[in-house]
Amino acid sequence: MGRRIADITGQRFGRLTVLEFVARSGSSTLWKCKCDCGNEKILRRSNFQYGETKSCGCLLSETVKDRMIKHGHSQERLHNIWVHMNKRCHLPKDKDFPNYGGRGISVREEWKNSYDVFAHWAKSNGYETNLTIDRIDNDKGYSPENCRWVTKEFNDSHRRNVIKITVGSITDTLTGWANRINVPRKRLYKRYSKYGEPKVKEYILENL
Repeated sequence: MGRRIADITGQRFGRLTVLEFVARSGSSTLWKCKCDCGNEKILRRSNFQYGETKSCGCLLSETVKDRMIKHGHSQERLHNIWVHMNKRCHLPKDKDFPNYGGRGISVREEWKNSYDVFAHWAKSNGYETNLTIDRIDNDKGYSPENCRWVTKEFNDSHRRNVIKITVGSITDTLTGWANRINVPRKRLYKRYSKYGEPKVKEYILENL
C-alpha cells in the first residue's frame, strides 16, 4: 500500500495556488497549480514547496525586465546573452524552452540571480563581442565549469556533433544521422534548431 499523500490543495507557494493532486512522480508528486497571472501548470511539489519554482515563469520575465531597466544594460550584447540564456532555461513560454529548460537544462543560481556575477565571469574568461557562450557538456546546464566562449561557427559544429537523436533502436548524433540518410548535416541541424527533436525524427524516418 502506497504512502498516504498529504493534501495541500488551496495552499499558496509564492504566486502559485495548488488546485489539485495529479500523480506521483518518483519520490515527489505532481500538482496542478494556478499562478496569480492566471496561467495553470502541473509542477513537482518538491520544486514549489522549497522555493525553486515561485510562479509559472512570469516572475522571472518581470525580474529580468526590471533588472534591464534598473541597470541600464538592455542594449549590451553580453546582457542580452544573459537574458536569453535565462529565458530558454526557465521561461516555459520561450520558443527555445523545449530544447533547454524542457529537458532539464538550467542556469546556475548565482548567474540566474545576478547579471553582474555572470558578466564578471564572462569578462574574466575570454568574452569578446564576436564570441558566443557554449556549454562543454550539452547535457549539463550553464555554469562556470561547463561554459566557455567560442565562435558561432565552432558552436554550431559542436552542437551538431553532441545532439543525439534516437529513432527506433538506433541512437546517433545529428551528423551521424545526416550521413546515414545522405543529406547535408546543415539541413538536419537547421531543422532541429527551428522545429526541435520530434520534427527531426519525422524527417529521418521519411528519408531512411
